[in-house]
Amino acid sequence: MKPTMLNINKAKNLLRAMAEVVGWNAGAAVSPEEASRKHALGLSGDELEDVEGYMSSQGWIDPTPGAQGVRALTAAGVDTARKVRP
Repeated sequence: MKPTMLNINKAKNLLRAMAEVVGWNAGAAVSPEEASRKHALGLSGDELEDVEGYMSSQGWIDPTPGAQGVRALTAAGVDTARKVRP
C-alpha cells in the first residue's frame, strides 16, 4: 500500500471500526473484513489486504494463530484508534 493520506485514513477508519467491534480491548480478536462490512467502509478484498498489511507494519494489529482472517488489536492499535475521529 502506498502511504498516501487517503490510504492512511482508510487504515485508521478500519482500525477504529475494529476497536469498536471488540469493545476497545487490546488483545481481542476481530475480523477486519467483518468490521469493514459492519461499519460500511466499502473496502474491496485487495484494499483490505493492503490496509491490513499497513496496519500490521505500524504495530496496530497482530495475526491470531490458528484463526484464518482474524487479527488481534495491540495496545498501540487501541491507542491510535482512540485518536481517530469518526
